[in-house]
Amino acid sequence: IQDVDEDIAESIDGLDRAAGAVVTGVPEGPSKDAGILQGDVIVIFDGHEVEDVRDFTRFVCKIYLLINLAPIIT
Repeated sequence: IQDVDEDIAESIDGLDRAAGAVVTGVPEGPSKDAGILQGDVIVIFDGHEVEDVRDFTRFVCKIYLLINLAPIIT
């Protein structure tokens, strides 16, 4: 994945600003099974606006930890 910069935002219809994360490749696994494609732009994840790759990574990590650690803590 990579940040959506001004050039990318201008080249994609419907994007009105440089924000989000562009999918640059999809390995075999859950993302591919879910239908994520190279070139997709992630602007919202789990109800949160994604400003850049750092935001996206942080949101994914939070969800992963909630799913995998919650049963241990409770």
